[in-house]
Amino acid sequence: MPQSLTPLDEADRSRFRAWVVLASLRLPLRTSSSEYVQSIWLNGASLNAIDDLSAVTIRRAGDALNVAGLLKSRRCLLVIDDARASLDPVELPKLCGQGSHVILTRRVAHGGYTLPLLTEDEALSLLGAGNVDPCPRPVFEKIWATTGGHPLSLALTNAAAANSASWDDVALDCEEIGSLPDGDTRLYERILGRLRSNLERELSVFAWGDQPVCDAEFLRYAIKPGGIRNLQSNALTAIDRASVVRLHDIVFAAMRGGDWCNERRAAELADTLELYITSLTRGDTHNLQTVAATHRRTIEARIAAGDRRTAYLYALIFAWDAAEADVSSLPDPIGLARGVRDAAGPTKDMQIMLVIETVEALFRYEREIEGSTEAKRKYRERLSIFDILESTPDLRPRQRAEITHHRGKLHRAIDEGSEAAILFERVLESEVPLSEAKLQLVRLYSKEPNRNVERAKELADELVASIVAGGEGLSSSVTLGLVEALHWAGEDWANNIFEANYNLFMAHVSRGLLAGIPQAFETLASIVRNWWWTSPERIKDISDLLNTASAYDIHEDRGRGAYAEIQQNLAKARFGEEADKHQKLALEGFESLRRLARISAEITRRLSSRSSDSEKPIVFCAVSLIRKANHLLLFRDQRQMLAWVIWTMPLHLPAQLWRLLKEGTLGSNQASWSSDLK
Repeated sequence: MPQSLTPLDEADRSRFRAWVVLASLRLPLRTSSSEYVQSIWLNGASLNAIDDLSAVTIRRAGDALNVAGLLKSRRCLLVIDDARASLDPVELPKLCGQGSHVILTRRVAHGGYTLPLLTEDEALSLLGAGNVDPCPRPVFEKIWATTGGHPLSLALTNAAAANSASWDDVALDCEEIGSLPDGDTRLYERILGRLRSNLERELSVFAWGDQPVCDAEFLRYAIKPGGIRNLQSNALTAIDRASVVRLHDIVFAAMRGGDWCNERRAAELADTLELYITSLTRGDTHNLQTVAATHRRTIEARIAAGDRRTAYLYALIFAWDAAEADVSSLPDPIGLARGVRDAAGPTKDMQIMLVIETVEALFRYEREIEGSTEAKRKYRERLSIFDILESTPDLRPRQRAEITHHRGKLHRAIDEGSEAAILFERVLESEVPLSEAKLQLVRLYSKEPNRNVERAKELADELVASIVAGGEGLSSSVTLGLVEALHWAGEDWANNIFEANYNLFMAHVSRGLLAGIPQAFETLASIVRNWWWTSPERIKDISDLLNTASAYDIHEDRGRGAYAEIQQNLAKARFGEEADKHQKLALEGFESLRRLARISAEITRRLSSRSSDSEKPIVFCAVSLIRKANHLLLFRDQRQMLAWVIWTMPLHLPAQLWRLLKEGTLGSNQASWSSDLK
């Protein structure tokens, strides 16, 4: 029998029983790290059939991940809670990869295993836990008749009693709602009502965001650590990843029945989020990416409603992949740059940063959608924006340095390395010598036509000294960027710096991998790529760093592609089953690329425009080429990838089908695509 439908043995039953007790005591539910890499909870009401799981996504680090893909690619425990009767579990094993399991729960049993709830003695002990007067027996009987041995219901009832609700009030709640068909939700609404005076401020954050999860650092900023402890001590939070705080879904559902966030509190939280985002603009961009991705839906909704705060727009840029950016919602960078002249204080600072990030977001979007040549042309036209910013009166030294630095990045992107180097050096001569400018110069000076090895080595040594000293003012993105730049240089001086600081660098890479930071995977890929040519025997030593990683957990295509490349190189360095395992993970990594998905859809649309069955092999071949050709990652935009497929297909198609493809489908577009490829 497939593992996901294996009947529960005594050990399984004991473990489930332990989970129930842990939940009732408000202790964290943990599974062994060797069992599951990811735990997923889904509301069964959202699924009509097992096939629906292929279209279900969850949010992890703010990123949308496919549930079916996670089950296949890594060891997952999926819990489908309160499943519909129409959901047939027989099909579930087909979705599970090695080590994945699915638990399906229903209020009304249809075979399977009935999960034991708390006994009356256990329930009575739980109701009286903490500094709470013992629950009178007549009241307990009413509570028991309403809740049975449901641990969360009992824990919340205990929390209400601990917050001054009398046992008589609790008994009255149970009498009034016990016979209603939606009694479970009504009970939670009543209990939360009893807790309102103690928890309204904390729960209002979730009501305002209209989602059961909140970025952990933002929540700490909004309600302070004591507020988070208050949520946890009242049994309202569920297990999730460390970067977020999650409410139990039934608690969040019960909250929607009441007004937990009035207009005054909503305005206060809107201001708090703005202040929190602003506080991150000078810090590590990875923290900004996390909060922006977690609260992306909230921010987008506020902007759509007309609340176009500079901080909100700025954060969204960090939440978007290049091709999915809603550029229509971004401000006109020229108009915004002119408006900076009239701004002051933090507002002025935030507007300058938004102008700069808008210019760069537009370039990334246009490069992906319109091609590198057109994107560079438009990028060059926006140089005047930096003239406007530089002419702004009363700029602080740091603001002036950042404007010059980003102007240099623009010149580097449009292949004007000499001008870029002059600008970066100017930043280093300023009152605020940005570490980011040092990194850009290491990259420029490591290669022709701007090669200057001595200067590159000098700047790299300065950056290493800053990292060793604790990295004050040095973001993790600069540290990871330096490691990548050293391997990209591929010369003895760069390798010597890396080897001399190997443990320091790999500690930063490891932390980035654990956090799912795309740049960390890119950095490790550059290390592995260099080792493949210089020390291939070392490649197998890094496989342990990826044991808990999955392409589906990584935000952005660039990180997913790097993960796939690493796994492919690991497959080349291994033999037998180990090689097969890494090859499979590499293919799954390439499959996870959103860019490839978009290109596959576009190729399919273009090549399916004629319905002849004889031409269907063309579609399948094109899509297969896209999904199997890992060097498509070398292309900077999707038009180049499309062009590559068009020019490569003659090698894989019969001549008559290729003729049909050219004459019947491609038309005059081939010239445009081939030009882009060149």
